Amino acid sequence: MPATVALARCASYDPPLVQEALLRTLELAGGIASFTRKGDRILLKPNVLLAAPPETVLIFPLQS
Repeated sequence: MPATVALARCASYDPPLVQEALLRTLELAGGIASFTRKGDRILLKPNVLLAAPPETVLIFPLQS
């Protein structure tokens, strides 16, 4: 099965806005019924980020 990725911008972490963005991404991915069956358990992991200057962002662990 090919990987499916969907993105939606969310202006803040206000719960109703986050829910709206989540529902929008599910729709962009073809609807939740397109990749789940009744009784399936799924984990949705939002990638939560904040705007920050490049020097403050780590994308890999530091080596000691």
